[in-house]
Amino acid sequence: MGKAKKVRWTIYEIVMIVLAIIFIFPAWIVLTNSFKPLGDILADTFGFPKGLFLDNFSYVLENMNYPRIFLNTVTICVCAIAITVVLSAMCAYRLSRWNNKISKVILGKNSRNFCPRQKDSSGSLPMHLY
Repeated sequence: MGKAKKVRWTIYEIVMIVLAIIFIFPAWIVLTNSFKPLGDILADTFGFPKGLFLDNFSYVLENMNYPRIFLNTVTICVCAIAITVVLSAMCAYRLSRWNNKISKVILGKNSRNFCPRQKDSSGSLPMHLY
């Protein structure tokens, strides 16, 4: 591997690590603060919990009607997925029946995503993937 490629790869890894920290940090804060009382959260948001404080979870289950909230979330997700599947199928059917350059470009680019690139024992790609 050349020096320029090593430098590019190192920069790529550093950027990916920084992005991973940026995306994981909020979830970590929520997780650690869920085990703290309110006073500790306000005093030290980013610190570790001093003990295992589970009253926050009992408060949520007793006062927030959590089963209803969960049912609403599941209902919205199932409806959104069903609508997405139906609309995607209808769009794909229309694009497959439409004979022009735009539909061929869209279907050609999307169909490549479904075929994994596999190499045979000689290291070349099979003919059906070209």
